[in-house]
Amino acid sequence: DSMRDSTSTSTLQPPQSISQPASSSTPQPNLLKTKKHYSTADPTSGLNLLSRIESWGLTQNTPSVLNVTLKVAQTSGKNLDRLIRALPDGMKYELELDKEEES
Repeated sequence: DSMRDSTSTSTLQPPQSISQPASSSTPQPNLLKTKKHYSTADPTSGLNLLSRIESWGLTQNTPSVLNVTLKVAQTSGKNLDRLIRALPDGMKYELELDKEEES
């Protein structure tokens, strides 16, 4: 399995505050957050995906992961049903797929 993953980094600017709260006597530091993009180079197994996210420093304690895209080239209706049922509650998802049909 290839380890040719790609990464890129960008900087996120914090929202600008119009006024400081009255209770704050010292100005808050203007913290910058960086956003790093990771992707696998080639399709791989679920077990290898777990290894990849671990190598990228993602754990169950990572507070925020943005713009996650999981691609599946081909599956059965049964496996798609199982995958969707395993998704955590309380989150919003989008689904796009192509279904082969007999003409």
